[in-house]
Amino acid sequence: MNDTQFYEKVVKKKSTPSRVLAKVLAVVGYIGFDLLWLLGILRTELNFGLIALAIISTVLLVIFTWRFFKLEYEYSFVSGELTVSKIYANRLRRNVFSGDIKDARLIAPATDENIARVEHYDLEKSIHAISSPDFDNIWLCLFELKESQKYICVYLDADERSLRIFKHYNPHSTQRI
Repeated sequence: MNDTQFYEKVVKKKSTPSRVLAKVLAVVGYIGFDLLWLLGILRTELNFGLIALAIISTVLLVIFTWRFFKLEYEYSFVSGELTVSKIYANRLRRNVFSGDIKDARLIAPATDENIARVEHYDLEKSIHAISSPDFDNIWLCLFELKESQKYICVYLDADERSLRIFKHYNPHSTQRI
């Protein structure tokens, strides 16, 4: 099978100070939720049904919200189409972008100069599907949305195989290193 037909890469989001702060705030929120339950239980008669409900609701709250703190991005290249997905806690997958590589206006390293070039376009959104901003091989892909004539910029942790795929399907828009 040809090297450029199918490729999949998973990038784990690294912990940053803002992500650590979000986790700390979530734990504080869980404790605050329990304290509210405790205050409600103490204001009424001591009821073991309410205590069980408080424990169950806290466990469910943690189960349904903590998964959003373990984030991975998956890039898949299938016959010239790039699909970027968010994966929460290895269970919940959300596709955030899909587009043909041949339709990309610009595929380039995310240098200050290229980022400034992209900011001149009417961006609808930017997708930062990268492990961390400190990663040394971040590339950006600028796609035009046909229905709205706006643009979307996708930032990726590119490796050699990804770059070969970009070069194969869109040699005119892919910058050389």
